Order: sequence, then C-alpha cells, then structure tokens
Amino acid sequence: MTCCGKGALLAQDWTEEATAPLAEGLTARISTGLHMYRGFHMALLAEAHLRAGNPNRALATLSDALSITGTAGESWWEPELQRLRGMVLLSGGSVTEAEICFQQAMRIAQVQQAKSLELRAATSLARLWGEQGRREEARALLAPTYAWFTEGFDTTDLKDAKAILAELA
Repeated sequence: MTCCGKGALLAQDWTEEATAPLAEGLTARISTGLHMYRGFHMALLAEAHLRAGNPNRALATLSDALSITGTAGESWWEPELQRLRGMVLLSGGSVTEAEICFQQAMRIAQVQQAKSLELRAATSLARLWGEQGRREEARALLAPTYAWFTEGFDTTDLKDAKAILAELA
C-alpha cells in the first residue's frame, strides 16, 4: 500500500487498518535511510493511534517526532506536531496543557508564516475556548486567520474553521 493509501485509510477513520501499515511503512523508510518527511509520517501515525484509542502510543510517537524535528531539519511540521500533542492531551482531560500546545503551535506557525498550520492550531484553540465559554476570545483569535484565506474554502480545514466561527457567532 502506498503512503497516500494509508492517509486515505486514516481520513476514512479506518484506524485499526491504518495504524499497522503506517507503523510498518515508517519503520521501513527509516531502515532504508530515508528520513525525509519523517515528522509528517509520525504525525499520521500518532493521529491514527489517537483515533484508535491509544493516546499513550500517540503521545510517545509525538514526543519522538518532536525530538527529531530540529535535528532532522523538519521543523516545518512542528506546529502540527504540537497541535496534535494538544489534541491527545485534551482527550485525556489535560486542558491547560492542551491549550499551551495549541498556543505554541500557533506561535511557531506564525514565525514560519505557515498559514494553513496556523489555521489548524487556531481552530483547535478556538474550539477549546468556545467550549469553555470564552466565545469572544475564540472568535477574535480565529477570525483574522480565517479571513487571510482567499481560496480553498472547500478544504476540510477551512470548512472546520468556518463552522467554529458560525458556532461562536
């Protein structure tokens, strides 16, 4: 199965089927010396573990991924790794730690000028703040990032952000 096929499995929530091939593929890539996009692939694996109900494995995978981002020259994916770490922490009830991860993901994405990753982090944080009753703060955080985009409104990330903004209105 190709990498894209594994991602398609994950997108369809076939997590039991997705987790094993993702782990095997990542191990095979590393064993051949191919380390490019390792953080990205580890993020997919962590998300699969989370969706499969294995938050501890997800956190371990994310910790490993975050530890290699700087040394492997893959800091470009760090905002998403931090956001996913926040999602895992949130699933376990660690709200304060999750909020810190979302904020850190946003800051890193802003420094990198990675608007798509900034949008993901802002959407996660706005969703959390909305659930906490901090609706005005959430809207003030997400609206400018969403407004930056001029196309791609049929993408999942922009649809999610738009839905959150509508809930916060």
